[in-house]
Amino acid sequence: SEAVRVWACDFCGVENVVDLEDEELPTADTVDYILKPAPRVVTSAAESNVIFCVDTSGSMCVSTPVSGKHKFRGSKTETMQRELAAFNDDNSQQRMPSESRGVVYVSRLQAVQAAVDAQLHTLVDTHPNCRCGLVTFNSDVAMVGDGSKATATLAGDALGTGQSARAAAQAHTDLLAEPVKSSVELLSKKLFGLEEGGQTALGPAVCASIELAASTPGSRVVVCTDGLANVGVGTLENESDIPEAREFYAGLAAYALERGVSVSIVTIEGTEADLDSIECLADRTGGDVEIVDPLTLSENFSSMLAEAVVASKVEVTMKLHKGLCFRHEDDALSSLTRHVGNVDQNSETMFEFRVGDATLALDELPFQVQIRYTAPSGMEALRVISQKKPVTKDRGEALKTMDVAMCAARATQVSSELASKGRVGEAKLNSRAWRHTMASHVCSEESTVTDQKQYANFLSANHDVESTYEAPQSRGRRSDTSSRWQYKGKKATSQNFY
Repeated sequence: SEAVRVWACDFCGVENVVDLEDEELPTADTVDYILKPAPRVVTSAAESNVIFCVDTSGSMCVSTPVSGKHKFRGSKTETMQRELAAFNDDNSQQRMPSESRGVVYVSRLQAVQAAVDAQLHTLVDTHPNCRCGLVTFNSDVAMVGDGSKATATLAGDALGTGQSARAAAQAHTDLLAEPVKSSVELLSKKLFGLEEGGQTALGPAVCASIELAASTPGSRVVVCTDGLANVGVGTLENESDIPEAREFYAGLAAYALERGVSVSIVTIEGTEADLDSIECLADRTGGDVEIVDPLTLSENFSSMLAEAVVASKVEVTMKLHKGLCFRHEDDALSSLTRHVGNVDQNSETMFEFRVGDATLALDELPFQVQIRYTAPSGMEALRVISQKKPVTKDRGEALKTMDVAMCAARATQVSSELASKGRVGEAKLNSRAWRHTMASHVCSEESTVTDQKQYANFLSANHDVESTYEAPQSRGRRSDTSSRWQYKGKKATSQNFY
């Protein structure tokens, strides 16, 4: 009879009878499994979708003075000056009392138009086969798509619920068909034809943008707004609206995650859009949040889209030995799954663990990470990374191998998460404990110049983030500046401290 092969689980110690051939046994720390092959028609990473979701409400006409002579495409300033000059016999320019010469006033919408147009032309050079689309919103939602077909308008009852907005948008997903190399001129013309006016139907617009983007996993939506949503589902105008609106945006984030779409949010300096309520769209999907000067908007769009998405619908499961459990989680678990969303080559996710109730008498402990993802080709795969790490009870010995940047990032993540939940005292205690631990290493003989620089960067960044923990709230809302700092803290990576 054939010998029975028994495998003892490193994590729980249970013995299992397995039916495996020798060549089926893993021989490396990392093993990849194909769960579902790519479809016959392969979609390259460069063919994912990018949707710009642009606020055109009345407040987008607010302008910023810029010194010098500047010409902005789509600007009506020269036309207005010519019309006013016609009232003078010598056609000289008219100016208001005390109006400065050599100053141009740039509206928020003009700044957004210039930034989106610049990004479209950059994508023509870098990813000519990706599909780019435009969705605008004021009191209604306009699905422009790639500009090759008539604009579809969502209005009235279609804006009332997330389900109605998505259903209305699903009827127009054919508006995104052409690669940006073919659509850029038409789309640019539609972009510069936009005008400000009306209110802010943010929630329905994000629904429409996600539907338009979702035909290809790994696609991205960039939302640019300058105020509170006040029309349709997701309105945030009144304090009583906030609980229902937050539930809506959380559900919309889960839907975007399921469809493989990341959502990034850009707001304008000096405005309040209640980022605290809508940042979950970025948090759950792998997007970003920024508050920007309108005149530097182009740089922020570029940074958000600079890195190509390498995988979507990413789920990361970490497994620990039964004698360990995760810190800062609701339950004392030894297995934890995170839904990460879209990732690029610089994405990180971190887990923190501690010794559980069981007594450990082992020289080494097993760890395993399981990464389930959808590749740009559409293939669904699972990567399993298994390693064993030596155990020491000597704190000094453990500190010798400290990765300061990684610890700094984790400290910032946890403190920011605690503060965002109102647990400010715990957030400060966590920061203090990590500062003490990192200082012990940085002051040791094993410390390097790089370690010391990373620690200094942590102290500086930590001071900025901690200053927002107890920032005053208005009408029950945390300010957008505080929300943005805390969001950045929750998303800190080791690269932030180099």
